Amino acid sequence: RGQGFNAIRLPFCPDTLQNVAPSSLNYAENPELQGLGSLEILDTIVAELDRNQIYVLFDHHRPDCDAISELWYLPGYSEADWIADLVFVASRYASTEHFVGIDLKNEPHGAATWGTGNPATDWDGAAKRAADAVLAENSDILVFVEGIQENPTCSSNIEHWWGGNLEPESCAPLDIPANKLVYSPHVYGPDVFGQPYFSA
Repeated sequence: RGQGFNAIRLPFCPDTLQNVAPSSLNYAENPELQGLGSLEILDTIVAELDRNQIYVLFDHHRPDCDAISELWYLPGYSEADWIADLVFVASRYASTEHFVGIDLKNEPHGAATWGTGNPATDWDGAAKRAADAVLAENSDILVFVEGIQENPTCSSNIEHWWGGNLEPESCAPLDIPANKLVYSPHVYGPDVFGQPYFSA
């Protein structure tokens, strides 16, 4: 807050919500976190951000807490599991004044499609199903929907970042209330990779 920030995108994964034992914490710098599980630590962080009037955007970052997945589900972690975790977060922090929203899925890419008619890969359909469940639980927050990567239709031939391609939305618009939807293309600047368009 002292550096001028007023919002943070706070990643979590399913294990976070299971209150597992944390790792890699420097308890010399964070003695108040000693003995807390992962969910209790998340609660502590969210409460402190809220106390400092910093807005919190939760980010469902990795469905297996290991690697960023192409799709929103994996073997052993179903779409129903994903939606249940999103609803859990929407409910648990509903009374947090500076809880602004949830980024439904970090960086859909690879097999993820948009508007192709395949419910197993169409990110737009999954985002709609998740948004409906989240907003039914907590209508005060926003849902952030990233793009995908490449798509067989309604998409140009430029290289897209994971989660950065929202072009197909023009052919298959999201059926999510406009006042609750934030399009959130996941992009990086030239410090990560020098895309040709940075020199245009």
